[in-house]
Amino acid sequence: EIKNNSISIPTFEEYLNKIVEHFGLASREYLIAKMYHEVSCRDDLQLILRCDPINLKPDKNYIIVNEFPNATVIINDYKTVDKYGKFNTNLSTDLTTLIKSYILTNQIENGDLFFNSKNISMLVSRMNKKLGFEGFGAINLFRKMLATDGKDLPLKEQLKLAKKLKHSLKVHNE
Repeated sequence: EIKNNSISIPTFEEYLNKIVEHFGLASREYLIAKMYHEVSCRDDLQLILRCDPINLKPDKNYIIVNEFPNATVIINDYKTVDKYGKFNTNLSTDLTTLIKSYILTNQIENGDLFFNSKNISMLVSRMNKKLGFEGFGAINLFRKMLATDGKDLPLKEQLKLAKKLKHSLKVHNE
């Protein structure tokens, strides 16, 4: 268990449970955390909703939701893109179902910012504060939870997780 200013870093599961208790399963907060858990990027969930992957700008990040079973997140721009490259993540069926419901409920149109915000980090910071998790940074708390959850994995799996988080094993273990 890692502590920062005497506050424990929760497991990702504990964090998600707190989000459900505080905000609900259909909340933007829950969706952000679930997406981060599957995509594992930095402050790069400033996604543009698209119905198809045609004519995408090479310096923007997208969420593609169409008739295919699962949504795809395309990350073209993030802090360490020069080192780790652009990447796509196919999302789970459960998460895709949540996303489709969120789109309908919030009337998000093709070409709109998915979370209707240019600053996901600010949204996460407010969310963390309401949940009582201050002093870890916003998106950094997600990264710390994932790294902490994986600390007991075999070295090969830790390397795989560090690669998914787009940082070195040294940074991962710190």
